[in-house]
Amino acid sequence: MPPNMSTIRQLSFSDAVWLLSTFLSGTGWLFVTAGAAGLALPTFIWMYILFTLMTILMVIYVVRTRQFPAYRLQLVFMLSVVIMLLGTTIRVVENQNTNFLTLIFIGAVVQIVVMLFWILLIGSEPGTLAYYLSGQSDALVGAFIPQVGGPYGATTAGDLYFGVNPASTSTHLRHHISGITAPDHVLRVRAHYPYEATSPEEVSFVKHEVMEVLNNQGNWWKVLKADGRIGMAPSNYLAIVM
Repeated sequence: MPPNMSTIRQLSFSDAVWLLSTFLSGTGWLFVTAGAAGLALPTFIWMYILFTLMTILMVIYVVRTRQFPAYRLQLVFMLSVVIMLLGTTIRVVENQNTNFLTLIFIGAVVQIVVMLFWILLIGSEPGTLAYYLSGQSDALVGAFIPQVGGPYGATTAGDLYFGVNPASTSTHLRHHISGITAPDHVLRVRAHYPYEATSPEEVSFVKHEVMEVLNNQGNWWKVLKADGRIGMAPSNYLAIVM
């Protein structure tokens, strides 16, 4: 059976960035672990190694669930701590002239570079290249491809180029107006911060409010609130409900 083309489109450039960087980080962690296993290192070094693994798994979870707004500060803090711990590990073993030292050094340097890159991605602001690379928004399309149909990017020329169907919004709308139960695959988001609308096109919402997404292209998403109101909401305030 041929592959589903809609599934292929879901593997974006940001996915490739995270996959590659996660592979490099995991490889570096294995190098450090293998090197530590061959040396008589203090117990606290193994605690460092365990904390590094927990941080990598946490990053994978947040990237997989796209819950960047909820965990941005925690991740930046954890990654910063890991970088300091890796530096401490290098200083502890630097006087041991063995092949295991080489493994630890290479693994630690690779991890430090990846962690710095992750801090850049996770801590980036909307509209930047790093924000696009992190997968938090289709920022690059919104910035470099002209929009069609309004300042909030409800439809962009990039939508047509990448095969996004602008009519999908009206399908959700027909379900809502006719009273038909929405399909199970409807995308919903939860607000991690309150927001007050600044124009008639936008909607206000409170923290933890759950809304249905009608169009998720660009930095501003069209959402449907529980009371039936429809409007634009800033995507960096929202997290997808799994």
